[in-house]
Amino acid sequence: MEVLSSLQDDTQPVSWRVVAPVLEQQLGRARLAELEIDQQPLAAASLGQAHRAVRRRDGLELVVKIQYPGCGRRHRQRYQNAVAVAGDERGWRRRGSI
Repeated sequence: MEVLSSLQDDTQPVSWRVVAPVLEQQLGRARLAELEIDQQPLAAASLGQAHRAVRRRDGLELVVKIQYPGCGRRHRQRYQNAVAVAGDERGWRRRGSI
């Protein structure tokens, strides 16, 4: 568990100018205008980062999670590769190869 904690602590956030366009694309300009988002992230991880936000109309405090650009595509491909390997391995086991 300590090793995983150190990985979490070592994750560096991505610059706001990189993630802001992603957020605008995901939420849309109108919805984004409803929020006041702190450009300094609360936390960062391998898939994305979280930012404190306040909804302008009523002051509701929120956390906005932003997935890093290209991250979903990369992880989908890795997952598909793992499934393909696992599927092949099960086939080998049935044939007595493993």
